[in-house]
Amino acid sequence: MKEWGVIRVADSRDFARILALNLESEHFLSPMDEQRLRYLDRHAGYHRVMVGDGEVVAFLLALREGLDSESPNYR
Repeated sequence: MKEWGVIRVADSRDFARILALNLESEHFLSPMDEQRLRYLDRHAGYHRVMVGDGEVVAFLLALREGLDSESPNYR
C-alpha cells in the first residue's frame, strides 16, 4: 500500500523529479529547465513537494509579487 501525503520543503535533490512532473503538464504550465527552476526556487515564497511511497508525486511553487518574469501565468 502506498503512503501519501507527506509534504516537505523542496530541495535541489528533488529538481529532476520536479522537472519531469512539470514536463508532464507543460501544456497547462510554463516550460521549465533546471536553470529556470533554480531561479524560481531562490525567489519562491513557498516551495514544497508531496512525497508518496518514497517518490515526489507533486510540487507547489508559489512566487512573491514583483518577480521579473516573462511567464504569462505569473503575470
